Amino acid sequence: MWTLYNILFPFVYLLMTPYYVGRMWRRGGYGKGFMQRFGLLDRETRAELSALCAAGANDDRCRPVWIHAVSVGEIQIALRFIEAWRGDEPDTVFVVTTTTSTGHRVMETQKPAGVILLYFPVDTPLIMARSLTRMMPRLVVLVECEIWPNLIRECSRRSIAIGILNGRLSDNSYRGYCRFRRFAANVMGRVDMVCTQDEEDARRYRDLGAGHVRVVGSAKYDVAQVGADDAAIAREILQKLEIEPDRPLVVGGSTWAGEEDALLSAFDQLLRIDERALLVLVPRHFERSGAIEEAIRKKSLRYFRRSQLETAVQEQPGGDELQVLLVDTVGELRSFYAAATVIFVGKSLTQHGGQNLVEPAAYGKPVVVGPNMENFRTVTRDLLDADAILQVADEAGLVQRLSELLVSGVARASYGDRAARLVEGKRGSLQRSAEILRSVLTSQGES
Repeated sequence: MWTLYNILFPFVYLLMTPYYVGRMWRRGGYGKGFMQRFGLLDRETRAELSALCAAGANDDRCRPVWIHAVSVGEIQIALRFIEAWRGDEPDTVFVVTTTTSTGHRVMETQKPAGVILLYFPVDTPLIMARSLTRMMPRLVVLVECEIWPNLIRECSRRSIAIGILNGRLSDNSYRGYCRFRRFAANVMGRVDMVCTQDEEDARRYRDLGAGHVRVVGSAKYDVAQVGADDAAIAREILQKLEIEPDRPLVVGGSTWAGEEDALLSAFDQLLRIDERALLVLVPRHFERSGAIEEAIRKKSLRYFRRSQLETAVQEQPGGDELQVLLVDTVGELRSFYAAATVIFVGKSLTQHGGQNLVEPAAYGKPVVVGPNMENFRTVTRDLLDADAILQVADEAGLVQRLSELLVSGVARASYGDRAARLVEGKRGSLQRSAEILRSVLTSQGES
């Protein structure tokens, strides 16, 4: 099975190259550090890593901790984990790897001192061996569902501790691993510790061969930090568009294909309830903005694209004339969540998997999601059990729930208050995880 994996993986990787090249072209940012994916580092990075390795030659505690995170959400978990770890070991150096250019940019702008940022190397024996030799980590931490067989195997060979942080296995991932149960057990059995979100995830990891599993709760609660000025960016944008501060904001966050159409249809009904309502669409992938703009035009709604605010390319419908704001820029979703009246969280109605709903809940906002929240099973169940969010089955349910919330300020306040209190009470997962993973190092003889 190892031989088969190492033959097939490079083949599949090459087969998918046109897709990645296309994404590189659309999003940009992939060229920088591209060769890092093959374990090839520039002179400056090699010198930085060499200095770390030299410092740690006689003291394992000086060797870096390698964290691998993919998405922006996982990057935020990595950042909070670094904070938690440094509470007891403030001088620890970290190497953080990511896969996407978006995640790379976020980490680049937010990383604290003593963090080296790289792109994740391709999971082949030669490249992983080269990367581990360069980094000399004392611990490798994989965030959520990032399981790379050659990395895990090479760490095991070198007696490098490896742990999984905020571990989860979706239904599809679990079924996929079950098809290759012996191979999965060979890989999972080499992991020193898995910190999972809930008992169901823990059961799945154990079933696949993980020997050391601890349930610590979801790290999403720790990541959802709330600041007093978080809505400032959104308010500034709305002010420039001459939007009155008391206008109701219906925010569709991280929406995917089909969900903007559903929200636009729902908005027709919402305008009958309150003609002053403003629909704010924040798609997950801003490159889809052209198609979304066309859908808005078909509804004959007056709209504005956020990216045109400073350039004045688009004629600006100000004040009460504006009905839809299309946020086709990056990094402003949190601010619109903080300023929202009612929120729909995407990839849950017409798509599967869901997006992070803890962040809007932390702001004390009423949140509506669709039926497909597989990737956020734990937090969705927590919030539903606390009657802190509303989950709908279809577009008709979406219209009904958004209408009820728009009408009733009492309902909005009740759902928002329950959501914020639950998020606050569930924090602490990353501190527990840091303590557990540090104890793994201690049990392996690190002093």
